[in-house]
Amino acid sequence: MQAVQNITIVGGGTAGWLTALMLHTRLNWTRQGPPVQVALIESPNIPIIGVGEGCLPGIMAEFQRIGLDEQEFIRRCNATFKFGVNFVNWNLTEDGKPGTFVHPVSYGDRWLGGISPLYYYLAHGAHGGHDPHNAAASLDPIVEAIRLNRAPRASPEDAYKGDFFRYAYHFDATKLAEYLRETGTRRGITHVLDDVDNAIVGDGEIISHLILRQRGAIPVELVIDCTGFRGTIISKILNEPFQSYSNNLLCDRAVPIQIPYRENEPIESSTSATALSAGWVWRIPLFNRIGTGYVYSSQHRSDDEAIRELCQYLGLDPEGVEPRVIQMRVGRLRRAWVGNCIAVGLSGGFIEPLEATAIMSIAVTAFQITHHFPDKSMPETLRQRFNKRIDTLYNNVRDFILMHYYLANRPEPFWRAARDPSVLTDSLLENLEVWRYRLPEPEDLGQPNIFTDASYAVCLASKGFFRGQKLFMETRAARQHWDHYFAALERRRARMRALPSARDFLAKMRREQPVAA
Repeated sequence: MQAVQNITIVGGGTAGWLTALMLHTRLNWTRQGPPVQVALIESPNIPIIGVGEGCLPGIMAEFQRIGLDEQEFIRRCNATFKFGVNFVNWNLTEDGKPGTFVHPVSYGDRWLGGISPLYYYLAHGAHGGHDPHNAAASLDPIVEAIRLNRAPRASPEDAYKGDFFRYAYHFDATKLAEYLRETGTRRGITHVLDDVDNAIVGDGEIISHLILRQRGAIPVELVIDCTGFRGTIISKILNEPFQSYSNNLLCDRAVPIQIPYRENEPIESSTSATALSAGWVWRIPLFNRIGTGYVYSSQHRSDDEAIRELCQYLGLDPEGVEPRVIQMRVGRLRRAWVGNCIAVGLSGGFIEPLEATAIMSIAVTAFQITHHFPDKSMPETLRQRFNKRIDTLYNNVRDFILMHYYLANRPEPFWRAARDPSVLTDSLLENLEVWRYRLPEPEDLGQPNIFTDASYAVCLASKGFFRGQKLFMETRAARQHWDHYFAALERRRARMRALPSARDFLAKMRREQPVAA
């Protein structure tokens, strides 16, 4: 075996630097044998796109694993806490009124009397005046924490820990990329500022050299393409075809805008996704500002119409804003690993911003590289298994996002098109048919998968998927067990209410002012 000892990452940003830090940390963790060297080539002429301003809770564990200081990360990146996503106006209730529900990052207890607590919710309904269309509110105190804009714990010193539930983050994506770059170079990752103009490709699609504009030809062993939608190496040089998801997911444009906080406005502990006529508006609270914007279908709104609709929703004068329109390429490459080149991040695929999956997909792909790390022969069987797993990752994310659109019941043309049976994938259709008789289970979902069976179950229940049906396990859900669950949940809610507000907590973490009593 000829071991790969040098990894060359092309492209910076969050994708490049997070991948570099993960590979550098994981591959050299045991300090046995020759170290694997990581170099990152970053163009000085291409700005960072800034992938997303939100993430999923798995990133918290990954940041901890690669040794990032949480307090420094929060301070440097204007980060805030994310407990879930508020879906506003995606579904109409039985009486035709717009509904709101939370897809949380925590779901309460896994079991109650040997079955999922959600069976009890379906059998007996919401407790104590809680919204019957917001299933998570009856399962976990995290929804109350979102309503009250709480922090995840009492003490800022207990890094990466929540007193009652796990959490994720909102952050400034450009500042995150800068922070990761500084951390990576400090730890010995080689940083090269140059443009990759071409490559020398031999038999088996193996790249022997990259051609840099300033430095000329440099030898490479394993290349990671993190060049974003351009796909400089894997798409332009290796010509790997792109498989579009546009037949399933109709949104293909995004218009981002940054807005300031109003005076004394609280910092929210959740992302909001509010449905409009041809898509949805995100709201991501950072410490110093709010990130917002409209994700929409160009088949149902022109760019000018979308900008006007967004400004009307935000109460802004369209003449006073100059938003940029981002064209989204929704889908994935046919193969993420071609020859000795692996695509990570936007160069490999993108499934629109809903549910903030982009950065978690980067981390999962980097993790899979470490578990399929090759020798210089780039074994075909290893590449095939890796590609199969990355296909599964993107297809699973696609199906979860598609579920949100397909089960929405708004009346506008876009929303009617988004729930037309023609948009369904075979995999989601099969699961939805099974879930008419029982709740989702882990075995229904392939691996790797970002979203669990609990994520599906909570969203399906909140969107009314089980309305008018009686699942068998509901008949085994004893009322007294549900009442005991509610009593314990109320005790946890009471303790959770004593947590500080997110704004006060973050100010203390940033050492700007004390936490209010």
